[in-house]
Amino acid sequence: MVSAFRVPGTPVGEVGEQQCYIQDTGEDRRSVTLLEFIELERPFRMVVRFPTSPTKYVTTYELHPEGTEVTLSCKVGVLV
Repeated sequence: MVSAFRVPGTPVGEVGEQQCYIQDTGEDRRSVTLLEFIELERPFRMVVRFPTSPTKYVTTYELHPEGTEVTLSCKVGVLV
């Protein structure tokens, strides 16, 4: 990871917040990912979309507490 930041001018900690991630991919190349929160049910559920991706998809992250353990599930939905 080279850098990660909240996109200025977007909401903080709520629907509409955007985050940018810049990663080193090797051979002097970098990758940029932009994500946007489209649903938030803190602290157990978060749905994000990737507005700059050529493929329209969303990822849903959910925490499932079970006694003293917590399971994380990740679901990807793709529009084809």
